Amino acid sequence: MANWYCKIDGTIEGPFTSAQLKAKAFVGEIVPTTPVKRDGVDKWVEAHRVSGLEFMDTSVVPELQAAEAAIDAPVAETVPPESNTAPPTRLCPFCSETIMATAIKCKHCGEFFDQPPQTARAADVSGRLVSGTHHDAWPNLRLIASHQRDLIWTVLAGIILEIPIIMACSIAPVIGVPLAFMYMAFRIVVAMRLGLVAFEEKGFGVLLALITIIPCCVGLIPLLIINGKATSVLTSHNIKVGLLGVDPRSIP
Repeated sequence: MANWYCKIDGTIEGPFTSAQLKAKAFVGEIVPTTPVKRDGVDKWVEAHRVSGLEFMDTSVVPELQAAEAAIDAPVAETVPPESNTAPPTRLCPFCSETIMATAIKCKHCGEFFDQPPQTARAADVSGRLVSGTHHDAWPNLRLIASHQRDLIWTVLAGIILEIPIIMACSIAPVIGVPLAFMYMAFRIVVAMRLGLVAFEEKGFGVLLALITIIPCCVGLIPLLIINGKATSVLTSHNIKVGLLGVDPRSIP
């Protein structure tokens, strides 16, 4: 088995077997111009003159070195940038303070919202109230507007008919008393319908409606309270209420 020597950077290395010399040529440790000689021979020759040696393609060496460096390089952790976008907000329908758009309770006044945030009348980034989608949960603005108009017309009718009813009760009680009871019952029903939709506390609305059975000015006080609550709910949702209420058809 022949022994081989080679000069690499001026240093003589060896001896190597023929298989080892082929391996060095194949992996690029020996290039075609590397001086080599066989044991027992004094003359050095370039490696490409030795039969059977297959040399590595030197053109791909830079790419291999770059690939090895990329593999060995430490992986840098990518930290996502912090978002500077402010979370969406809206105005509380009770106290008009700014709250989170997804809040179910106001941190300022402590009121809970029955209406889901995605359908509530929310506030845009400039603080204005914008229209939302209404549903059957409190407050049902169209229903409040409709019942408020009924209450207003009922009160106006009572003011006009109060004196004739009182006179009828004095002159002809058989006719006047039933008329008075019919009007009072109708007024209680109208007040109760509005109280149930205008107040989140349904029991309080019913109680006020029952108090309206008291005649004269005392019975008008709970009617004014119920009407004022309905107006407050509508105006808090940016709906303008006139002297005779608001047309329910104008509410989107």
